[in-house]
Amino acid sequence: MDTIDITSKVVFTKKEILPLFDTAAACRYWLETAIENRLIERIRRDMYAVIDLTTGSVYANKFLIGSCISQSACISHHAALEYHGLANQVYTTLYISDSKKFRSFEYDDIRYEFIFNDIPAWIDQINYGAILRVTSKERTIIDCINMLKYSGGIEEVLHALESVRSIQEQQLLDILKRYDNKRLFQKAGYLLSMFKEELNLSDDFFSTIRDRVGEVKKYFLTTMGMDSTYHPEWKLYAPTYDSLETLLNGGRET
Repeated sequence: MDTIDITSKVVFTKKEILPLFDTAAACRYWLETAIENRLIERIRRDMYAVIDLTTGSVYANKFLIGSCISQSACISHHAALEYHGLANQVYTTLYISDSKKFRSFEYDDIRYEFIFNDIPAWIDQINYGAILRVTSKERTIIDCINMLKYSGGIEEVLHALESVRSIQEQQLLDILKRYDNKRLFQKAGYLLSMFKEELNLSDDFFSTIRDRVGEVKKYFLTTMGMDSTYHPEWKLYAPTYDSLETLLNGGRET
């Protein structure tokens, strides 16, 4: 079946095109032929990308490939920071949140890593010939605060917060309430208050967070060699804001 139109697919799975063929064998033959003729390229088992004949490379970028792993997959954490233009560094690992586990794989020097998340809200969807799903800017910020190891670490989060030009505080609160984690409220209150003026966050916003931090005192970033102190409003032992400013500025005193 050499008349199959795949030009609008960009990225697709075998399951998606199987109904176009009379038999599974016919589908398999067409895929093998298309690969040999450099019309498509195999990304991983049963996942393919269309090749741009003028460049010899696939049309899809790494973000589109990652979000097409499944119909519920979305770009998240540091990968989402990068997509939103908030990352300070470009990594070769792309984090993909999904409720359905997939085996990590590598393609074109990028490693695609699974992170479990079953919250289908606050996801931007953009059509690039396939649907690119990425956590919203607000959810990305909260997710990165929640899981620093997938965000590139505290320096990347600080640079992201410094780079944000506008943010919806109600969405931040809605996301925090959905996660409903006292420790996350503590960390978010602590870090976001450092950028209160830049992000134009209201006193009511922080009052709502303070009401949800609970009474248990926690530790955050106290093993990083920075000067730490107790922040009573967040019930948190953590670095001083001066220490974070120094870290943000590459070790230079401000």
